[in-house]
Amino acid sequence: MRTFVSHFGRPARARAGVSLLSVLLILVGIAFVAGWAIPAFFSQPDVTLDNAANLLVRDVRTAQNRAMWSGVDAYLRFDADGGGYSIVDEHGRPLERLGALGDWAQRYEEGGVFDGVRLVRVDAGPDRALLFDAKKRNWEGGEIELAFRGDTRVVRVTPRQGEVSVLALARSEPADDERDAASTAPGSRAPAASDD
Repeated sequence: MRTFVSHFGRPARARAGVSLLSVLLILVGIAFVAGWAIPAFFSQPDVTLDNAANLLVRDVRTAQNRAMWSGVDAYLRFDADGGGYSIVDEHGRPLERLGALGDWAQRYEEGGVFDGVRLVRVDAGPDRALLFDAKKRNWEGGEIELAFRGDTRVVRVTPRQGEVSVLALARSEPADDERDAASTAPGSRAPAASDD
């Protein structure tokens, strides 16, 4: 009987490879690092707010493109509670995403990454909506201010041209966005004036 010898001086095995146990240990290690790193990365206010602003910019451009290519006016309508927005037609019906992925709507508390992001100021057309008409005759402009843990970003849409830009602003007090949200919430009362 002949024995094959590897170049390290040990008998060669009939099968060489990676065991299932070692693959599982590597996957568990990757999952552990990802479970720690991803929440740490997205808990940074700048990262979360920048991503929320970029998502809003993408959806503004989507509404613009949808209006031009489909021939149907599109409205980017912002929710009164400051929790999100949707793309709707002139009758208020949500427009569907291409590929049957559901309606075009974004609610910040539903996406775990954006939980805590609020729309604190919406300077848009009537009914808190930006109109993108299909003929590109009257694209409305406006500014939308997003806030998260004391930081803010402003998304500006230039009238008629539809150019979209993001401006960074910094709040001096982290509680400002919470006060703004509380003062605009339905059923809330304005703070009492002090006598001093």
